[in-house]
Amino acid sequence: MLSCDDAAKYFLAQVSEDAGDLISNLKLQKLLYYAQGFHLALYDQPLFPEAIEAWTHGPVVPDLYRHYKKYGAGAIPCPEDIEFSIYDEKTKSLLDAFTLRVWAVCCMEVTQHDARRISLETCGSK
Repeated sequence: MLSCDDAAKYFLAQVSEDAGDLISNLKLQKLLYYAQGFHLALYDQPLFPEAIEAWTHGPVVPDLYRHYKKYGAGAIPCPEDIEFSIYDEKTKSLLDAFTLRVWAVCCMEVTQHDARRISLETCGSK
């Protein structure tokens, strides 16, 4: 099983600053929340073991939030220490499909209805 840090690094490694892709800590936390939910719904097991807490501005994995807090509301840079071999094909497929569908959507605007629609379109049913 991946850690939330591994999942976060995967999302951050997909960023193309030239294309205007930027991930703030807030957006990263929401991406992780939805990825965790989709993984649980599709595979009946969590993507990562860390707990997600409900904070004022949305879901948060506290240790990961504190790790990236130094960037404030700004963009988090692409990690230099990502090891792609730790991601199995099922996980890469889910994260890639999720990234492609959600990337253009500002996570602050994603509603439960949007998340359900994205889930069904992207991942289909079990």
